[in-house]
Amino acid sequence: MEVRSLGLVLNERKTYTYGAQNYRSSLTSFADAEQRLFAGEEPTEPFDGLRFLRAAYSDADGDAATPITLSGSVDEDETFATDNGEASENIDPQRLKAAQRAWQLWELEDESEEKQASQDAAITHSLLGLALPLLGAAGDSSPLEWLIGLLRFEPALTPQVAVYLDMYGRNGQRARAELRAALDEVTSSDILSDWQAMWLAQAAGGVGRSQRKHSYEDWLARSAVSGHDGLAATAAAALGRIGRGDSDLVAAAVDRVGPEWRRLAFWGLIGIDRARAEDTADDELDRLLLAATMP
Repeated sequence: MEVRSLGLVLNERKTYTYGAQNYRSSLTSFADAEQRLFAGEEPTEPFDGLRFLRAAYSDADGDAATPITLSGSVDEDETFATDNGEASENIDPQRLKAAQRAWQLWELEDESEEKQASQDAAITHSLLGLALPLLGAAGDSSPLEWLIGLLRFEPALTPQVAVYLDMYGRNGQRARAELRAALDEVTSSDILSDWQAMWLAQAAGGVGRSQRKHSYEDWLARSAVSGHDGLAATAAAALGRIGRGDSDLVAAAVDRVGPEWRRLAFWGLIGIDRARAEDTADDELDRLLLAATMP
């Protein structure tokens, strides 16, 4: 009551005074429920699926960042794309099985309001976040086919979705062609918050450039023009990474965004028009960035 009078509202459902016995059991209640849900009807699985899933997440997360490059690699046109599995050759089958189990739990989840407020829904959400990077590395297209649904129903997992997209794109030209088509679809919808759009723009910059221009590139250009500063700078950087865009548009983004975002937009300008970036550079940090990205 005292804090309410000051305008601070606490969630009474989360505020308990436990006795010692209940406190001890509460320490492992989520993990115990997670194990029961994950095991499903086979509590005596021949491997510890959760352990494999967590280990896989740690490995994938450590290798998730796309190497920074401004020379946009050009893939063959989608019509002639072939698989050359770059990421899926060393996937542990048991880890993949665990990730697929987590994905299955999410697909079968009850969408009722009551169920979504339950502990099971929180567990499914947690497991899906662990599974997505591994599914991407394995070239599993199920999450890609559900991309709009994932972003709509699990917005808090957008960073993990972005890692999935990055990992999936490493599975060869055909995978990148599928990824571009999915990005075309999701960026033409009206479901993305600005925060989600920044993650998708970052992912789009890592796909590489195809011979055919895609509609998500137009979305990146619009975002650079009219998005808030963070989105505009991320979109400008993505255009620089794929090496395709209007230098006037990106230069305008460099001038428009605040100082905390300017360097990211400037980096995009280097990838599109290095000569113009050299003319735009106005301090030592700009010149150091130019030197660091020499072809």
